[in-house]
Amino acid sequence: MNKPLVSIFMITYNHGRFIEQAIQSAINQQTDFPYRLVIGEDCSSDKTREIVKRYAQKYQHKIQALLHPRNLGQTANAREVFKACTGKYIAFLEGDDYWTDPLKLQKQVDFLDSNPDYGLVHTDLDQLDMRSGLLLTHFNNHSQNTIPQGKIFNDILNPYTYIIKTVTAVVRRELLFKHYDFDLAPSRNWMLADLAMWLEISRHSKIGYIPESTAVYRVLPESASQTGTPAKQLAYHCSVYEIRFYFWEKYSKEVGMKRILDRAYHIMLLGNAYRLGKLDMARDSYGYMKSKKLQIPLKQKLKYLALGILPLRWVIDFFIKTKNWLRRLN
Repeated sequence: MNKPLVSIFMITYNHGRFIEQAIQSAINQQTDFPYRLVIGEDCSSDKTREIVKRYAQKYQHKIQALLHPRNLGQTANAREVFKACTGKYIAFLEGDDYWTDPLKLQKQVDFLDSNPDYGLVHTDLDQLDMRSGLLLTHFNNHSQNTIPQGKIFNDILNPYTYIIKTVTAVVRRELLFKHYDFDLAPSRNWMLADLAMWLEISRHSKIGYIPESTAVYRVLPESASQTGTPAKQLAYHCSVYEIRFYFWEKYSKEVGMKRILDRAYHIMLLGNAYRLGKLDMARDSYGYMKSKKLQIPLKQKLKYLALGILPLRWVIDFFIKTKNWLRRLN
């Protein structure tokens, strides 16, 4: 294989329904430079490995398959794939998502080549809800998200600001390997690593954005970030905030940002306490916010009260179910 300018990072496990579309979307990229898709297949129990092997054999000049003999888990699998990504740039494409723009890599590499002070560039995307089948095109534009560019560490640190969608990102490998500690997430048992990568990269370089949809992100019924299990949802949300507080302590220490993080964190805890029916947990967060004079939204006040007043909980639950039903209809 010729040394690629871009390495495409892909980890996959039991993505049998989706993996072929993901791989094909990478193969379909039209570029004036060589690229290589590096797939870490983590000993799936479905047909994922069979599909990966078939594509790797057919496209030997474009695909490098890491077929692990045993299940490594997401973090260790990712580490192995990162080690095999030798290109100047690394693009990200997980096995359950796919790219839609055949010029995606070309556009992003052109941007980074022309802007050496930028370490990452990402794009708009479409979002596919696998439960309803609803495809929301140009998600950022449709949601009227303001996408900051340039030196945006504080913007990424802020939980109320848009987060980079991994499936759209291309980063400079040298920058990532110089500044990001690949052992950090597993050593702290974080349930995600991409947010930590974006925070580290944004601290040391500028971040760019192309307002074109280039990919589809699947919202699955069950995943680390999307789950119907309240306890798992709480664990994921806590992990997200652990990352934010870690990087606030490491780089920021701005009092104003700490108050933003504290307020958002405890609002999250109040919401999860309501779903779990944990009055003590809600009381602790509510008391903390009152003691720090952090504004508590009316919705969270009502949920807090409803944990001790059953009829109020019935009313709130009915309202939430009706709102979700109407959202699905629209």
